[in-house]
Amino acid sequence: MLKVAIMELGTNQIKLSIVRIEENKYYEVEKEYTESVGIEQHLQENSELIKTVKIKECIDILHMYKQIAIANGVTKFYCVASANLTSAKNYISFLEEINSDLDLEFKLLTEEEEVNYLYTAVVNAIDVAKGLIVSVASSSTRLVYYCRRVVLNSVAIPMGAANFTSVEDFNKLLKEVGEPFQQIDSEIPVIGSSEIFTGFARLSRKKTKYPLDMDHNYNSDKNHFSEILKFLQGLDVERGAKLKGITANGIGYLMNGMSIALAVMDYVKLNKIIINRYGRNVGMAHRLTMQEDERPVNDVCANSIETLIWANGLDLENAKYQYFLASTLYSQLKVLHKLPRVYTRILKVATLLFNFGANINKQNFGK
Repeated sequence: MLKVAIMELGTNQIKLSIVRIEENKYYEVEKEYTESVGIEQHLQENSELIKTVKIKECIDILHMYKQIAIANGVTKFYCVASANLTSAKNYISFLEEINSDLDLEFKLLTEEEEVNYLYTAVVNAIDVAKGLIVSVASSSTRLVYYCRRVVLNSVAIPMGAANFTSVEDFNKLLKEVGEPFQQIDSEIPVIGSSEIFTGFARLSRKKTKYPLDMDHNYNSDKNHFSEILKFLQGLDVERGAKLKGITANGIGYLMNGMSIALAVMDYVKLNKIIINRYGRNVGMAHRLTMQEDERPVNDVCANSIETLIWANGLDLENAKYQYFLASTLYSQLKVLHKLPRVYTRILKVATLLFNFGANINKQNFGK
């Protein structure tokens, strides 16, 4: 087993993910830490140069992250910098100073690598054969269209939640590159993959009294998305005010991002929304685990269950035997219960995870 630290240096946040890996099999993101740095806003105020004070702030955060990683038993570091950093005139000297001070090597990601990591995170965590991934970051918006688990088209639009000016300005940028996306099937879902969409999901769950505390795989539609945006626009609060438990950035940031997402949905004429909680760090973790094998997992649900069983130290073969017994009994009693075959998917999850109860109550975990 291997423990890896994934450090991501972005224009809005610096993120640390501590990942436990069993090579070519499974991985688990044990811990995540995020600190806001606001490099994007700093660049806008200081003529596209990252000043010394901001560089020192980033180095201090990364030093802290390195110590946290070492304390958690990390033996390998994988460090990347967002492609958006190239908007700074001194980004090369910025990265060189960080690498020298921390004795690490931050790799500057290309646009293609950013897309591939995001796509990898989505396709291995959401069981949707084709969809349009929409990721609204601080200074850019990415659209990735995939079908049958193959990326067919992707673009990066240089406007995000932090540098948003107006819907009209965004639409002009979208029309310049978005024509291929108007040809996609209108029945496919938008897969929302950024803080903007998880913030929407949390507000939506509160409004609809959704019973599960779950962002990932949360389903909604454009009409409800628009309702939540109108609700935010009607609040009599400062745009910089934060909604506790919803988003780390202010209400204005969330509204800007949602306005961009809604403009995309209007342009491509898509209605269904599925929320994806996982970002490029999960895509990187998957690539580090599977190494040279870039193929998506065959069965998202089965892989997720097996990963949970591995992460909790349970016996996979014993779990499979319990499922065999339960499914046999289900088939034999079909004359009595008359339930459709599709219910066996729920039965499979329940029986494979039956032993999870041992981690809560070892004596009566069957209950």
